[in-house]
Amino acid sequence: MRQRGGSDALVADEVAAAIIDLAPRAQRRATLVFAAVHDLVLRGVVQGALAAYYPTVGGDRAPDAAATAAFLEVVDRHRDLIVDRLRTRSTQTNEPGRTAAQRAALSWLQTRAYPGSGGVDARPLALVEVGASAGLLLHLDRYAHRFVADPDGACRRSSTSSVRGDGSTPPVVIETRCLDRVPATRLAAIVRRIGIDRTPMRVGDPDDRAWLRACVWPEHVDRLARLDRALSLAATHDDVELHQGDLLALHESIVATIDPDLQVVVLHSATLAYFAPEDRERFEAILDGIGSRRELWRVGLEGHFLEPFAGLVARRLGPPDADQPGFVIATTSWVDGRRHDAALGRMQSHGAWLRFAPPAR
Repeated sequence: MRQRGGSDALVADEVAAAIIDLAPRAQRRATLVFAAVHDLVLRGVVQGALAAYYPTVGGDRAPDAAATAAFLEVVDRHRDLIVDRLRTRSTQTNEPGRTAAQRAALSWLQTRAYPGSGGVDARPLALVEVGASAGLLLHLDRYAHRFVADPDGACRRSSTSSVRGDGSTPPVVIETRCLDRVPATRLAAIVRRIGIDRTPMRVGDPDDRAWLRACVWPEHVDRLARLDRALSLAATHDDVELHQGDLLALHESIVATIDPDLQVVVLHSATLAYFAPEDRERFEAILDGIGSRRELWRVGLEGHFLEPFAGLVARRLGPPDADQPGFVIATTSWVDGRRHDAALGRMQSHGAWLRFAPPAR
């Protein structure tokens, strides 16, 4: 059952559409219903006709007229289970593929701050992710990142890997099609990894892991396999600090606990769209306040239309491709209390491709 194009059928059915309204107001999206049904398929609660359309459980039937009927029949039959998921879960995509752009942007910030050193003199990093889910992106230095040339030959094949302490190859490889230059990816040591989320997911909790898997689109079998490897890697580390609560209320107090000798990096991806406009303004004010007191970096992967980057993106990157808008890769650095914003390029929302073209200075 492909999610693209399925929303219209879901909304057109009165019974199914009414179920969406039972979710919390901020989560009334067809994607949440799709995830709830996918969860039932992955758990084996739903088999037979509908499962045949789900590649993540071995289904190979192409979408057809019968797919919608099978889906709506499951929504009706398993209404109580689905409603429970809508009321207790939210759409949470903890996509490791996004770390390719984050790592490239962070390396660029490091090079600007320490020109000529290759990052050797850079201060150790403390990552603070706003909207962290299970914190998989906080392991960005523990994944291998491979950039593959575009068919037009825009860049060469390149590989950057984080070799583990035992010298073995990392179990998670992020392969990204490169549409421009190959970015540098060298990073200073990451010594703190902090995540903030309203409903953080625990990699050691089987139900949380199952829900993260359900949020992957059922046709994206490769993404699901990569997520499984990332979850397994994360489970072997206990250095991620996950905090539950209001993303903005906690942010400033958590940053205040970080050693002043560390370089604080705020990360967020597909997060600002869930903020009300006034909360986005409040978030920027909080960052400006922190940046007035200590050096601060921010790496954001967000929609091109969202402030504070919309104007900058329009001037520097131009309009996105209509069929593949992707996310904007944007950074902010606060040095001596002064703020500098930069638009570095675009990436496909799950990291499939990257167009990295930062300003010269």
